[in-house]
Amino acid sequence: MAKNFEWLKQLIEVDKVDPDEVIKGDARLIAKYCGVDTLIKILQHLTSMQLYISEQQIKNAYRYYVQKHYDGTNIKELAVQLGVSEMFIREIVRELLEEDKR
Repeated sequence: MAKNFEWLKQLIEVDKVDPDEVIKGDARLIAKYCGVDTLIKILQHLTSMQLYISEQQIKNAYRYYVQKHYDGTNIKELAVQLGVSEMFIREIVRELLEEDKR
């Protein structure tokens, strides 16, 4: 059963306590950049887990997006849309072309 952390939301949003005063470390970063609701969901479902999140973990999503949207001429546009380098897009395109040859 997931713990209830709604009291934390109340403390910050209703009681107007500065999150920096009561939330420390990575939890503070999550609250700051993703919101208190996201922090609460993580606390409810993933408490006591050490998480490491890397863009490498979503490389297949990048590959799928490029595969769906690459038209042979839009490497720069895809790089801008995805916030990655042109070289990264070229690597994905090269991998996709090699897979097609097999």
